[in-house]
Amino acid sequence: MSNLAPPMLAWSKTVRVAYRTGSAIVRRARSHLPTPLSTTIALTNRCTALCSYCSIPQAGHAAEQPVEWWLNFLGEVRRAGGCRIQVTGGEPLLYDGVETVVARARELGLIVSIGTNGVLLPERRSILQHLDYLVISVDGPAELTDRQRFVGSHDAAIEAVRLAREAGVTSWITSVITAATIDHLPEIIAWAELHDIRLNLQLPFHPPDYCGQDNTDIFPSSDQIRRMLDVVRPHSGSRGRILNSLAYWRHVEEWAHLGPHIGTSGGPNAHECDGGKLIYHVEPDGRLFACTHRVGCVRGASIPELGLTEAIAAVNNPDCSTCLSGYAHEQSLLFALRPSAISSWTEAIGSFLFRPHELDR
Repeated sequence: MSNLAPPMLAWSKTVRVAYRTGSAIVRRARSHLPTPLSTTIALTNRCTALCSYCSIPQAGHAAEQPVEWWLNFLGEVRRAGGCRIQVTGGEPLLYDGVETVVARARELGLIVSIGTNGVLLPERRSILQHLDYLVISVDGPAELTDRQRFVGSHDAAIEAVRLAREAGVTSWITSVITAATIDHLPEIIAWAELHDIRLNLQLPFHPPDYCGQDNTDIFPSSDQIRRMLDVVRPHSGSRGRILNSLAYWRHVEEWAHLGPHIGTSGGPNAHECDGGKLIYHVEPDGRLFACTHRVGCVRGASIPELGLTEAIAAVNNPDCSTCLSGYAHEQSLLFALRPSAISSWTEAIGSFLFRPHELDR
């Protein structure tokens, strides 16, 4: 554990993340080659929860690669120009070697985060010393979260936030906004203010084959999304409680106006996704995808069979151009050096240590 006080630790991480990301973008711009700048690795599809919009735990468990395989993979990613690893699942803290994997990623100089529901963090809290930031899944006040996720999920998430703060690790919340919760956004924002937490909002648009169920019934209508935009925009960006950038909300507005076909045909203001170019996802069995949301839509490329370089080449041309993924779209905006994305996410890592001027272009 670092000897730095939490504010100085957060500041040092901001500088480190900015340097690593900026230098990686410059190297990639010079090479013009697909580069795994940001890779999500699902160590396991097992989970402690069964959320209303996700049936991954019921859809069958992919074979899991051993710890040694992941350690070798991380070295390959670093040599290929990678700068960021997000560890996810399922629930990644169920994977026995998760701390070894995370510690190795940090040793290699990669920016490291974990996405978790927080249930297992109290018994795995030592992992926090290896993280640049922690992403916790919770959908707002207890009555909303526990209804969509599981009873006790809200309290587990709040405890995870407390543990992260105690360890000097920046954390934020990912909240899935469904048809049942979208009209409660003022309450969710007030809840975030009460707990001094920043929100990353996500719509539940996963393909049915990935989630194991059709989310049509819980996906908000276009009218609901348009009303949502009026609520979230004043609270978004580097000065707001909501992390999503204003550029991302413009993309969501266009999606609501034109419909999901812009996912393949694009739109006049659509920003092309970097999935399969700079952003990648690896399943527990070692299959590589252009991003998390391609799992179930395509077969993927086996890294154990092909090696990382050939696997990247195999997924380089996905048949989609954009989607509603906040995860993929915000990173694409960041890698394109869009100011609103840079200011929102740099401050997120800095954990309120500075307030850059609001930039919305």
